[in-house]
Amino acid sequence: GSLTKKQKKNCKKSEKKVTACGYTCSEPAVDGGWSDFGDWSECSASCGGGIKTRFRTCTNPAPENGGANCEGEAEKAEPCNTDPCPVDGGWTDFGDWSECSASCGGGSQSRSRTCANPAPAHGGNDCEGEAGESRECNTDLCPPRLPSWPEDFKWSSAGVPDGYTCMRVLEFAEPESHTWTDNFFCWKNGMADPGLRWSMAGKIAGQKCVNIHEAADPHTWEDNYICLPADSPYNFKWNSAGPLEGLECIQWLETADPDTWADNYLCHEKMEGPAQTKPLPSWPGDFKWSSAG
Repeated sequence: GSLTKKQKKNCKKSEKKVTACGYTCSEPAVDGGWSDFGDWSECSASCGGGIKTRFRTCTNPAPENGGANCEGEAEKAEPCNTDPCPVDGGWTDFGDWSECSASCGGGSQSRSRTCANPAPAHGGNDCEGEAGESRECNTDLCPPRLPSWPEDFKWSSAGVPDGYTCMRVLEFAEPESHTWTDNFFCWKNGMADPGLRWSMAGKIAGQKCVNIHEAADPHTWEDNYICLPADSPYNFKWNSAGPLEGLECIQWLETADPDTWADNYLCHEKMEGPAQTKPLPSWPGDFKWSSAG
């Protein structure tokens, strides 16, 4: 501790006497003492775990005259901001495209991705943008379909009806009063041509033909045929005595003809028209005119 003025004076006298005897008189040793710790430093990280520190000094009092230094650590550290850091979401790569919704005529397909690369966590932001995308596919025009039976076919005894393409059904031997010049067998526009051909002179070579007859009509109906390409999917049946059981039938009616044309039917199994994938003939290379049969 500190000496009083009187003690210092007495010490001086004693020091002179000791010095005279060959000795030295010194101040007493003072051991060091720690100051209080200072404030904590800022954390070394804002999240995910950091370190903060604070310090103290060996100055309360500082060691003197050979006194002992302070024992212990001058620095203290501890973890801080240990909550996990926010993780913003990231998109994965897009997956494969789905199958097209249509095989022709224009469809759509889609693909998707997920917000999992990484997934958002600890308050992080979701991914920005769309999780899916789509595009058009198979935009080539579909091949035309053959007409379905019976809904795409129609008989007309009053000319060509609107919205239809027709094959004329004619027998020159019929009297004009029977008005057979206005009779047509038709299919809807926009369908593939079923290849129907009318013959008043027997079967057409190389085609499959069905005799269209009415036994009660004397005007040479025995050699009238409706013909189709040999590979046609249609297999018509004719009956001059009403519809055939188990088949879908379309009536061929000419009210001006008195010779029992009220019970004549062209029949076929119900059928959805298949796609016509074979190419149509090219103009002019695949066409030909003949004046010699």
